[in-house]
This record gives sequence, structure tokens and C-alpha cells, in this order.
Amino acid sequence: MNAIQKERNKKLREEVKNDLKVFKLQAEIRRNNEQQLEQELGIQKSLSDFHKPVTEKLQQQDIARKEHFKAIKDAVENIPLAIDQPPPYSRCLRCS
Repeated sequence: MNAIQKERNKKLREEVKNDLKVFKLQAEIRRNNEQQLEQELGIQKSLSDFHKPVTEKLQQQDIARKEHFKAIKDAVENIPLAIDQPPPYSRCLRCS
């Protein structure tokens, strides 16, 4: 019976050692994943900082383009249509 107990204890110790190895590996994987995520976030932040002046300039150009388009639209709306106000000479120049 003593031999059976020793064998059981040996198997239990091996299981505990294996469980500890698994826990350590899982912790290492978790740390590696966290480091990789931190690196990716850092790269994304540095890229956004790098491209910030370009995106701001594009936004300003877009705003300027919209304002210019609105000014043209307003100017066109202020031009009287020929239907509303006929030209001062209503006859054909060749006919007169």
C-alpha cells in the first residue's frame, strides 16, 4: 500500500508541475499579446501624429472648396433668367 501511495504522490507532483508550466506559458503568452497590442497602438498613434498636418490641410481645402462652390451657386442664383427678364432688344438683329 505504501508503494501505491508513493506512486500516486509522484503522479500528483507531476500534474502540479505540468499545471505550473501551463500557467507560466499562458502568462507569457498574455504578456506577449499585451506587448504586441501596445506596439500596434503606439504605431497607430505615431502614424496619426505624422499624418495629422496632411489631414488638417485636406480638411481646410475641403472647407474652402465647399465655400467656393457655395459662392458660385449664390452668384448663379443672382443671375436673372431670360424668361424672367427678356433682353432689352426682343427682335432679331438680322430682321431689323
